[in-house]
Amino acid sequence: MDERAFVERRRPEWERLTNILNQASSRGGLKSLSGEELADLGKLYRRVTSDLSYVNTNSASEQLITYLNELSGRAHGILYADAPTSELSSIVNFLRKGFPILFRAKWQFIAVATMIMVISAIFAAASVKNNPDTAVYFLPKQIMGSGDG
Repeated sequence: MDERAFVERRRPEWERLTNILNQASSRGGLKSLSGEELADLGKLYRRVTSDLSYVNTNSASEQLITYLNELSGRAHGILYADAPTSELSSIVNFLRKGFPILFRAKWQFIAVATMIMVISAIFAAASVKNNPDTAVYFLPKQIMGSGDG
């Protein structure tokens, strides 16, 4: 591989990608880019990752590999950054999407915990019904009162 020729041939695209990334970073992300710049960003990101793969497999200099790795990492960070969300929207999103997924994945554990809780409640209720004095074992003193009337 002729590294010098490769760099000279690819440098304009890397510089264009750097300019687009600088603009996106300084002006508020992807929303600040034009349609043409967005299209170029996607295309140039794919090319720089391809270039990185190429130089990794063809024994390029460490400096070039580092440069392309940092450039592709920067582009990835801007392209795939999560949109900022408020705490309330994060909670709502978890309740609408995350919790059902988590529930389906862990339903067996939830079922066992629910059974233990229900059986314990039935046992406690039956004990108190048969012998009201056993309520002190199931309820805190604050609820039972001090008994000093």
